[in-house]
Amino acid sequence: MSIAAETAELVKPEDQKILFLDLEGVMTRGMMQSLSAVWMFHFDTDAKYSGAATYQVSKLVNKFGFKIVLITRHGHNDSEDLRRRLRLAKIEPSWLYREDPEAIPTIHQHKGDSVMEWLGRNTHIKIENTVALEDNPESLKKRRNGGTGYPEERIIPVNGSTGMIFKDYQEVLRLVGLEDPTLSTAATPQQKTQPQ
Repeated sequence: MSIAAETAELVKPEDQKILFLDLEGVMTRGMMQSLSAVWMFHFDTDAKYSGAATYQVSKLVNKFGFKIVLITRHGHNDSEDLRRRLRLAKIEPSWLYREDPEAIPTIHQHKGDSVMEWLGRNTHIKIENTVALEDNPESLKKRRNGGTGYPEERIIPVNGSTGMIFKDYQEVLRLVGLEDPTLSTAATPQQKTQPQ
């Protein structure tokens, strides 16, 4: 049974917010854009998963009702390797969108194709209620056939060396027309105490 089908729940409101989430380079710190770095990462159980990234994603899910659709290219949606990485990233199974058991692209799929195919299967989801966090935005913008992939203006390019940070969290909210009422122009206690 796939991860996406394990704890299925019926969540199909028209205003459902979807976060297309990459793992490496978004939920981690210190990633470099090289195949060897990514390959080594998968065998490193002490990989630098970012507590700050987990904190920001947890707020999007628990405070604003986002559901996650993973867009990692490394691992099938039922692989033990992917399960291990989700545990390390502290991503709760309940955070994942459960309606589509094929939500997680396989290693052989181009991300632009995968996301657009997912949106084609989930037509009740409005594209303006979706945002992608990706450290390699080019992988989402194009399709194999040369067509247009996921809209560039809905992609937040994350710095792979830092992973997701507070400004990325703010940009996710901005793109779906939301605002965190607990924030002010000054640093808040939440910002000062978020995990590293």
